[in-house]
Amino acid sequence: MDPNLPPATPTPQPQPGQTFKPSLLLIAVVVLVLTLTALVGYYMIQKKAPTPPETSSGSGRELVFARRLLPPVLAAEITSQNGPFTCPAPSPFCKNGAYKESSLSGKLAQDTPLRASFDGILTGSSALHPIENGKGEEFNLAILTNPNRGLEAMYYFKGEIGPEKEVKEGEIIATISGQPINFMGGNSFVFTLIQATEKGGLQKLLSGADFK
Repeated sequence: MDPNLPPATPTPQPQPGQTFKPSLLLIAVVVLVLTLTALVGYYMIQKKAPTPPETSSGSGRELVFARRLLPPVLAAEITSQNGPFTCPAPSPFCKNGAYKESSLSGKLAQDTPLRASFDGILTGSSALHPIENGKGEEFNLAILTNPNRGLEAMYYFKGEIGPEKEVKEGEIIATISGQPINFMGGNSFVFTLIQATEKGGLQKLLSGADFK
């Protein structure tokens, strides 16, 4: 050892049982960083997948006017499916109405009665057709069903309709207000007829020959 060099400073050695303990400040910083990271991640997830708005149920209203299809049936099970049927409105309507896309439509005056085109069970409801950036357009939907004949008629209009019941052909089932249905070309009444087939319910191509 060189006598001219200063003596070396001894390195402190840990005593038996002594361990390293990080400072409380460092622990607090780590916890804060983890918390902020978790909050930012949660916010980004919520921003990408917002909670859908709640919808009410059991209101008795429909958001769309989807037609109800009849179940598939064998051809041998269908009897008397063809007409002629009673015109759902006054006779001139079935002669002069517009036949387009399997439907009969036109403009009817206020208080015009609507009739059952065949025997069956009548059900009706108030419906709502959605309109972009609007509250939607209200209308009435009456459905006349005869499972034995494999027939279902649908009446679209604005006005008054009676309660669910069994009706006879030619019986008055509703009264029209005459107000136009805007999303149906401004017509005040639209009628469609659905026939049961082996592939399910299909809309019948209507013509004046189908009505009395």
